[in-house]
Parts: sequence; structure tokens; C-alpha cells
Amino acid sequence: MEKTLRILVALLIVGALVAMAGCTGDDACAEEKDQNAKNKCYFDKAVADKTPDLCEQITNNDLKKDCADQAK
Repeated sequence: MEKTLRILVALLIVGALVAMAGCTGDDACAEEKDQNAKNKCYFDKAVADKTPDLCEQITNNDLKKDCADQAK
């Protein structure tokens, strides 16, 4: 019984860690310190992947509009 409980607890911990990793996603742009670099990163990724929703992360309005146009 004790061994089963230990295995269950270990699986719950591993599951929680995996879930947390999934929630953080793979947002390399968020790791940028400089806001201009972050904006450029989101722009480049949105245009390359054709994902205009990423343009919403850009804080510069002109760049955001240009991003939305090019990411279509």
C-alpha cells in the first residue's frame, strides 16, 4: 500500500510539472529584455509563421499594424 501511494504521489508531481511546462509555452520573445527586441521578435515570428494573432503582443502601434498586414 505504501509503495502504491509513493508511486501515485510521484506521478502526480510529474504530471503537475508537465502541466506547468505546457502552460508556460514556448514564448522565446517574452524572454527578451528590451521592448524593441521583443516587438521585433513577435513581428518576425508572426510573419514567418503566418500567425497574425501574435501581432497583438507588439506594443508599437505602427509595427503592430504592419505585422497584421504582413502576417496574413
